[in-house]
Amino acid sequence: CMDQCQPRKRIPGPYILFQNDKQNWELDYDLGNGDAIGRINSVSKVGWTDKYLFAAYKNQFYFIDKTRDSMYYNSSDIVIGPIDSIGIKKIFDSLKIPAFKFQLNLK
Repeated sequence: CMDQCQPRKRIPGPYILFQNDKQNWELDYDLGNGDAIGRINSVSKVGWTDKYLFAAYKNQFYFIDKTRDSMYYNSSDIVIGPIDSIGIKKIFDSLKIPAFKFQLNLK
């Protein structure tokens, strides 16, 4: 899955970011043995709380409930999105996350 030579960044939980062949950052569920399961193909911003992971690419947003994620899920089972900016604000409100900020801005 992951080429060990490609740039990688670890984020809290079992998640890893790496640059895929298209030079886009990809968010994956890290299996810990050099393999990973894809979650979101292209991300430019990533942020998290203790329970949730959020990603953005262009004007689309994605959401993962980290407490429900495991290596047994495909991305279509666990990733919610793409969501527009109005939809992600509604999710922040429903989760009581008042002033969310992305921790990583990837270029």
